[in-house]
Amino acid sequence: MAKLISYDLRAPGRDYSKLKEAILAYPNACKVTKSCWLVTFTGSCSDLRNNLFQNMDANDVLFVVDLKIESSGQNIICGQKGLDAVMHT
Repeated sequence: MAKLISYDLRAPGRDYSKLKEAILAYPNACKVTKSCWLVTFTGSCSDLRNNLFQNMDANDVLFVVDLKIESSGQNIICGQKGLDAVMHT
């Protein structure tokens, strides 16, 4: 299932490379905007949240949602091809 990950990093000067690595470890990771990604993940949104939040600070914000129907974007970083790869897996 496609999952959308959105976050606000409260300390942007910090090293968040582990968070990016954790996201890229999931199949079909697709960066949509500066702080929004799509990934393929068959577990629950809570499981994905817990996995990713280990790489964040306690005051950072993380939101994960299951995408089940349809999506579309314009000028997204990964392009329509990347979006389609996640949504149709």
